[in-house]
Amino acid sequence: MKRRVSDSLGDWDPGDPSAVPEWPPQAAPKPASHLREALGETANTVGLALAGAAALVTANPVPLVLGAAAEALYLLFVPDSRPYRLWVDQRYRQLARDEREKVKERLLLELAPRDHERWLNLQALRDRLQATVDAQDESTRSLLSGEVAKLDYLQDAFLGFLATKERYSRYLPPNARELLQERLDDAAACEEREEDEGVRKVLQQNVSLLKERLDAVDRIERNRRMLDAQMDSMENTFALTLDRIVSLRPPSEIASQLETVITGVETTENLIRETAPVLEQIREAEFQSRG
Repeated sequence: MKRRVSDSLGDWDPGDPSAVPEWPPQAAPKPASHLREALGETANTVGLALAGAAALVTANPVPLVLGAAAEALYLLFVPDSRPYRLWVDQRYRQLARDEREKVKERLLLELAPRDHERWLNLQALRDRLQATVDAQDESTRSLLSGEVAKLDYLQDAFLGFLATKERYSRYLPPNARELLQERLDDAAACEEREEDEGVRKVLQQNVSLLKERLDAVDRIERNRRMLDAQMDSMENTFALTLDRIVSLRPPSEIASQLETVITGVETTENLIRETAPVLEQIREAEFQSRG
């Protein structure tokens, strides 16, 4: 549900930036201890409960003693066994995959329709690429396997860029710069006219803050343009990679092209990280202006 905001940046329906999940999601937790995992296994807790219940019902300590002995042997051998550790690690990896899919579903629901369509188109292109690679002979598939992994990274980055772009749109209205510039001009004019020294100092501080905010908005707008340009490049890279696989171009040629795009993507990701604190400052300023 969107909220209508009426403040220093006008009257618009921005939605909630925090509703757009981070992508990729944070790494899922790993088991703190395989011993603790073994203790918490359903079969183990049920077994202990049954032993305790049998001892209570029969008023005989033997079931409890046998249960304790079995528990000691279980904890001595099972947690450190290779099959159990592999099974626990596999279970956590599956939990991470499930959580990742849930976050992706939430994120796609938050995207603007046009950006949602962009994602679906890229996903369809990625599926075509995979089908084309799978149709090659075994040696070609082996040569292309590393490049397919790079495409997975680019696809993840693409979704992350869509999420960031959506958050930018919710932080600021499309005409944010014009509105801030108008406020800055008004504040500067008030400062120039003001004769009282104390009031003038406050107005100077306000002008300084507005200049900083205007600079921050310029950086965000630049990032918006960078994101769109980078995503265009990524879409074209997927299409070109498919063309080159179909036309049997050397895998080394495909690798060189992907490395160039990945370098650009990493540069854009660094810009986004640098801008993240700026977004929080703008959001805090807007809350203060309303409060």
